[in-house]
Amino acid sequence: RPLPPPVRHTVRRIRGVKISQKTGGKGKVEYLLKWRGSSDADDTWEPEEKLGCPDLTAKFLQSQITAYGTEKL
Repeated sequence: RPLPPPVRHTVRRIRGVKISQKTGGKGKVEYLLKWRGSSDADDTWEPEEKLGCPDLTAKFLQSQITAYGTEKL
């Protein structure tokens, strides 16, 4: 019997960003994601390379630049 297809979750919005510093290397960028149809308790931090929502990412980053008046995030 074949397995059912994996469940795809849809990102509703990006709520935050953080850069975790690694010793001797470049920091890892992660975004706090709000999932469509899920509660705030289900929000998760996901690495930048796993995101599949470039429009939401660009919109979030632009909102941060506007809010903080800088392009250095």
